[in-house]
Formats: sequence, structure tokens, C-alpha cells
Amino acid sequence: MDPPTAKPVRVFLVAEHSALRKSLEMLLEDEGLAVCSAAPSGAGVLSELSAGADVMVVGLSGGWEGGLDLIRELASRPRALP
Repeated sequence: MDPPTAKPVRVFLVAEHSALRKSLEMLLEDEGLAVCSAAPSGAGVLSELSAGADVMVVGLSGGWEGGLDLIRELASRPRALP
């Protein structure tokens, strides 16, 4: 019997620029991670968490301060994503 195959870590990306999101997605997938969803901002992200993400990567570049608010909101939840 074959050993069970480990499921890849599922990542939710939040980054303002589409080129950055796509680049991060390619880098993460090259490392064996699975990008399950991506968004340009925090708006609507909280409702999309049902995508089954194990971890969230939030870009803070470009002076987008909403990323910090999103991280604080997520951290305050009982089942916070890393």
C-alpha cells in the first residue's frame, strides 16, 4: 500500500497589484504550495475564507494600509489563519 500523499499547504494571497499576485503565485507553486484564492484588497476577503486556506499572505507594499487592518481583523478571530 502506498503511503498517503501530503496535501499541499493552501495559500490565500492578498496583494494590490495583479503582477505581484501572479508572481507570488508562481513562486509559491514552485515551492509546492497551492494558491487557493487571491484578492487585490481586504474588501470581501473575510467572506472568501471558505476557500479553505491554511495560511494568508498579505502584501503591504504601495502604501496600502488596509493590509494591516485586515491582519488585525483576522488575528482577532477565534480560528485565525497564520
